[in-house]
Amino acid sequence: MQRARLAAVAAAISVGLVVLSGCGQARPGTAALVDGARITDAQVEQIIDEFVDARVALVTAQAGAGGGEAHRAGLDAEIGKGRMEVIALLVIDRVARLVAGERSVSVPSPDYEGSAAAAGVASGTRLTRLRADVATVLAALYQRLDPAVVTEQDFKSFDDQLRQVRTIRDDERAEIIAELRGSPELQRYAALNRALADAYVRYDVTVNPRYAGAGLRFGPLHLVPPAVSTVQQAAA
Repeated sequence: MQRARLAAVAAAISVGLVVLSGCGQARPGTAALVDGARITDAQVEQIIDEFVDARVALVTAQAGAGGGEAHRAGLDAEIGKGRMEVIALLVIDRVARLVAGERSVSVPSPDYEGSAAAAGVASGTRLTRLRADVATVLAALYQRLDPAVVTEQDFKSFDDQLRQVRTIRDDERAEIIAELRGSPELQRYAALNRALADAYVRYDVTVNPRYAGAGLRFGPLHLVPPAVSTVQQAAA
C-alpha cells in the first residue's frame, strides 16, 4: 500500500476507524499487515488451536473424555469469534507498542498468571499471554497520554467502531455509548482511541476482510483495527 494514497483518504476517515478498499496487495495467507510486516492466517490458527486444545484438556481432566469433547464442540461453534479476537489482539498489540515507543511510554511486564486466573483460563497458552500483553500496553498508554478534548465527532467515531463489531447488537451499542458519555475517564479513552487511529494510518495497517468486525474492549471503549474491504491475494 502506498503511503501517498493512504494520506489522500485520511482526511475523510472518521477518527478511530480506518476502512480502506482496493489498495495494495497481500500474499496468500495474509491476515493483516502492520507497516509492511505480515500477520498470517497460520499464526491466527496456531493460537486458536493451542487455546482450544488446552481448554479441552482441562475439561477432560475434570469431567472425563465425554465432557472434553462436548466442550470442544462448543468452542468450535464459536471459532469465528475467536479468530476475530486473535487478529484484533495481534494488530493492536503491535500498533500500541509502536505508539508506546514513539512516546517513550514504559510498558511493565504483564501478570500472566493473575490475568489467566481472573479470566478462568489456562495461563500457558499464547492467547492468554496475548490478552495480558495487550491489556498491559493499553493500560500504560491510557495512563500516560494527555487527556483529549472530547467532541461529538469522537462519539460518532465510537459509534462507527461499534457498528463494525458483529457481536454487538444495536441496543448494546446504545448502552456502551451512554456508558462512555458518563465515564469520568472519557477524555483518556478518547486520547487512546485517537492515538491508535493515527497510528493505524501512519503504519499502513490493514486487515483481511475475512476478519472484518474484529475488535476488543478496553473499559467501555471498543478498539477496532482498520479493515480492508478487498485484499488482492497475489502470489509473492
